Amino acid sequence: MAVALTFDDGPHPRWTPEVLSTLAGVGVQATFFVQGERLVECPDVARDALAQGHELQPHCWRHRSHRELREDEIREDLARVLAALAELGQQGPTLWRPPYGHIERPATYDVAAEHGLEVVTWTLQTCDWAGRSAEQMWSEIRSEERPSAVLRRDSVVIMHDPVGAETVGLLEKLVPEIRRRGWAIGPLAAGVETPEDPFDDCRV
Repeated sequence: MAVALTFDDGPHPRWTPEVLSTLAGVGVQATFFVQGERLVECPDVARDALAQGHELQPHCWRHRSHRELREDEIREDLARVLAALAELGQQGPTLWRPPYGHIERPATYDVAAEHGLEVVTWTLQTCDWAGRSAEQMWSEIRSEERPSAVLRRDSVVIMHDPVGAETVGLLEKLVPEIRRRGWAIGPLAAGVETPEDPFDDCRV
């Protein structure tokens, strides 16, 4: 059982390397759910992530909610990002986090099953995408201010590597706290239970 640090929507040419540098500095591996349009623009950044022991898993090609797409559109979108990952040399993805954590029954699960993928979301929403400072995010987690800001030994933490310096700043606070509590940190493992309709209680 470990806390999983996960990142969506990258790679980003500036901020993903900053995240990777921070993770390397604290000796932590993470899971990156990549966006295909960005992956083909920044393949070297993604290769660096793989070389440093991180996992790359599919997120999407274009960032569109499954609740707004037909099943054939979901299938095509996933196929494109999987092809981009294969070209990078990443074989055998096992997990899939759809954009916004939006799952469309049964389409999302049917398409996932065609590729042997497990659909996952998150349990701890940092709200870095909403423009919060590192200190604000850290304060919410420390005080458990929101239902989705509670840190547990098996938390699946969602962050966004393209967001910028505040995500890096949160990492610098979060990792030491997890270790202070005596909990392990690692990539997201198969079989971890995450909610089908995850909390997204960020106030913008």
